[in-house]
Amino acid sequence: MDDPNDSPRTPSDESTPGQSGFEGLPQPPTPAPEHETPPAWDPVPPPPPGASGPGEPPGGPPAMPVAITGAEPLAAGIPWEQRDRIGTLNALFQTIKLSLFSPTEFFGRLPPLEPTPPPPLGGLGSALLYAILVGVPSLVFGIFWQLMASSMGVMFGETREAVLSLGTSLVAAAFSPLMILITLLVTSLIFHLFLTLFGGARYSLMATFRVLCYASAPEILQIVPLCGGIASGIWCFVLCVIGLATVHRTSMSRSFAAVAVPAVACCGFVTLVALMAGVASLIGQWH
Repeated sequence: MDDPNDSPRTPSDESTPGQSGFEGLPQPPTPAPEHETPPAWDPVPPPPPGASGPGEPPGGPPAMPVAITGAEPLAAGIPWEQRDRIGTLNALFQTIKLSLFSPTEFFGRLPPLEPTPPPPLGGLGSALLYAILVGVPSLVFGIFWQLMASSMGVMFGETREAVLSLGTSLVAAAFSPLMILITLLVTSLIFHLFLTLFGGARYSLMATFRVLCYASAPEILQIVPLCGGIASGIWCFVLCVIGLATVHRTSMSRSFAAVAVPAVACCGFVTLVALMAGVASLIGQWH
């Protein structure tokens, strides 16, 4: 006999415990997970600040060179301004040699602005002392050759002219340092004025004055009679042009114009005065 407590079984009663009745039904497919784009792989991570990278020296990359300003020299300094270290005579010889045969390098070492305070053996006073030491012996040799010419005049009976030339030469020799100073000041003013008019003056009159002082080295050529004075004048002209262009950081054409225009005007003025004096002398002889 059947047990009255038995109830008819349903399909849900036959399911596995812990599973819902929908387990036996077909389930929709599970979507595949989307793949994320992997980050770009950097084989060498960037170095931290202050550390050196691959192929660089310790301490990081080398610093970029600092541009040279106008107030800084372009190279080692002027030998004359280092005479306390290398000796006075050696400094004088090295300065004359470098300015005569390597003027661009020489004036590239000359700073256009003086440091504050100026160095003990540098500055305007040092440049002026150099010009005097070079100019006085040259002027003395020039006077000596004039005296030799005057003695030739005495031999030909021109005693008055010879005595006058001798007196003028002795006065010039006695006041030669003062004459050199006045000549440098006047010439510097004229050259700086024309350099300003031509738009080439980047620095003060003091820079022009120092250039003219150190451009006086060719004066030593006056020890050679006759052609020494002409060669000295031409060489000084060239050094002034190169020196002004280099120190004032301007073009060579502007520097040339600033030196050539007053030089030609001065030569023309002297020639005109000489011609007028000659004409006046001839007129006096006719009368």
